[in-house]
Amino acid sequence: MFSSVEGRRRRRLPWRVPLGLLLGLLSGLLPGCFRSGVRGPEVCNFDDDDGDRRIDEGFVDAEGLYSSPEACGGCSVVCAEVFPTAAATDCVVEDDVSGERVARCVLVRCPAGTHRVGIGCEPDLPSLCLPCAADDDCALREEGARCVTLAGASGDDDRRCLPPCGPACPSGFSCSDGVCAPDGGTCACTEDTRDVDFACLRATDNTMACAGVRRCEEGPSGLGLGACRPALDEACNLRDDDCDGAIDEAFRDDAGRYVDEAHCGACDVPCVAPGPNQSARCVAAGPGATCEVECLEGFVDVDGFQANGCECERADGGGPPPVVGGDADCDGLADDDDAFVYVTPTGNDADPGTLARPRRTPQGAIARGVETGRDVLVARGIYDGAVTLRGGVSVFGGYRPDFRDRDIDLFPVVLEHTAAPGSPVLRCTAAAGALRLEGMTIRGSDATDVGGGSTALFSDGCGPEVTFAELTLEAGRGAPGRRGDASSDALDPGLTLRDLDGSDGTAGAEGQGREPACRRIAAGRGGALRCPDGVDVGGGDGGDGDCPESGCRNGLPCGNGGCTDFTEAGVCDFAAVLAAAVPNPSAEPGRGPAGGAAGERTFNAPTNRGVCNFCDDGPTLPRDGGDGGDGTRGDDGEGGPGCALTHVLDPSGRVRGGDGAGGSAGGDGSGGGG
Repeated sequence: MFSSVEGRRRRRLPWRVPLGLLLGLLSGLLPGCFRSGVRGPEVCNFDDDDGDRRIDEGFVDAEGLYSSPEACGGCSVVCAEVFPTAAATDCVVEDDVSGERVARCVLVRCPAGTHRVGIGCEPDLPSLCLPCAADDDCALREEGARCVTLAGASGDDDRRCLPPCGPACPSGFSCSDGVCAPDGGTCACTEDTRDVDFACLRATDNTMACAGVRRCEEGPSGLGLGACRPALDEACNLRDDDCDGAIDEAFRDDAGRYVDEAHCGACDVPCVAPGPNQSARCVAAGPGATCEVECLEGFVDVDGFQANGCECERADGGGPPPVVGGDADCDGLADDDDAFVYVTPTGNDADPGTLARPRRTPQGAIARGVETGRDVLVARGIYDGAVTLRGGVSVFGGYRPDFRDRDIDLFPVVLEHTAAPGSPVLRCTAAAGALRLEGMTIRGSDATDVGGGSTALFSDGCGPEVTFAELTLEAGRGAPGRRGDASSDALDPGLTLRDLDGSDGTAGAEGQGREPACRRIAAGRGGALRCPDGVDVGGGDGGDGDCPESGCRNGLPCGNGGCTDFTEAGVCDFAAVLAAAVPNPSAEPGRGPAGGAAGERTFNAPTNRGVCNFCDDGPTLPRDGGDGGDGTRGDDGEGGPGCALTHVLDPSGRVRGGDGAGGSAGGDGSGGGG
């Protein structure tokens, strides 16, 4: 038998829950419908849309003034709608005549192919060689165009519009004084201006004229200007842009009604959904058209206020209700409040568990759910005490304290059990029927018993009809294991630690002082110790003091005399001293696997201090031997392999580690040097 685990958000378990023990993190998301406390990104509507307890942030400045291009002076003022023909707009804040700070929309940039005229953007119109009386006649058609008297004009009134130079002038024209002037001095169709479009006015049947162009091209009578044809495509602006005698025909139906989605009922009246969870379409109605707004499937506009959209999502019965005591079925009436057993941190387990009189603990609510056949809803809070699931009673967390909203992240539910450190907080054993546990954190406590572990959820016998979803499991810390035995406990019977300590070495003989005759001085002998396995780890003997034949005579070089005969210009050649000197017998290194090194070698080095001899009192060789090095410690024994069992459960369901194995024997130490 297995438990099913659903997952859609957070971390998922890649396996199913095995029979016996469930430890770790299980998570999932119920696919049922509910209204989340975080409904979406913040929009300008005088409400807290993203649940951060701030209203319309991003649209207001630090002083609370609506200064965003999407809400300039208020949520209803959108700069892009104030200047619908602009490519870019902005909201600027400035002081009015009374000194009060106000926000207003400004036009920043017109789209390519248009220029600013008054408070809007008008399309650029051909101006090349169009008759004119003043610069304004030309600038209204094309920004930067000027009215110029041509150099080759035959009359005083031959004034024509010439466009600004721009990237390049048309063929037969050159840039002069900021405009494209004809090379021949007149606006004529010649071989130099072949295929150039000249501006013209195209008359219509209703005595109106619109912008047009005439091309310099080959015709029946030779090279000349062709007919004046429309310069623009039709736009929704109550004008005949393409000079076909019809106004805005591309945006109206056969009855003349404006039915385009961007021009519904009139030009520049878009048909868009005013709020979330809505759709909109432009529909012909009578002599005009209207924008019909509908709720998306599954949503209902309960309050009848379109600006906030279709705010109520109908529950589909696939999970816990989105709200309680509210209107989950979107019928405009308050829902019943006794269909579940309710739990709040301020409730009482002696109460019936209704919305008005909730219970205090999840375990108390589950017991009530078994009696009444109802599921359990848990409000935000931390609940202490072991909880055992019972078949047929589902438990859902994540509710606001008044149960008017449900959001697992905003209203967290935490289960813990501190009375028995390390023991399971939640148990699911041999459930008798289907149930679902969803939307809470199960937090285990730290273990205190030696070798004990911490269990958050203990599952044994739960079948596939039991589902865990949207859970976070947090196990506590395990307790330290039992300390291992000391190494002395592993000694052979009858052997003590003192038996492993060798004897001290003997002292060397007294020095000879100022005796006239030289004699050998016996060195101290190293301490002795032999390990139980037969390895000799005794110390090394010291070096004897001797009177070796040095060959020293008055006036002859003598190494044992130090620098006396090896100094030149005040500098002693000590390498030559050592090469000529005769050392005393060497000390011995310590015995064992890694015995200590012997002390430095010594020399029978005479001096004339107090005795008239062949040597002076200059630098000399060492006469007293140094200490030998320490022997190394024996190698530590290897630690035991620890607990060999994967899971050991005590009767309460807690994990407990087994005993580790003993460590191996330590290695032999070594004697010190002489």
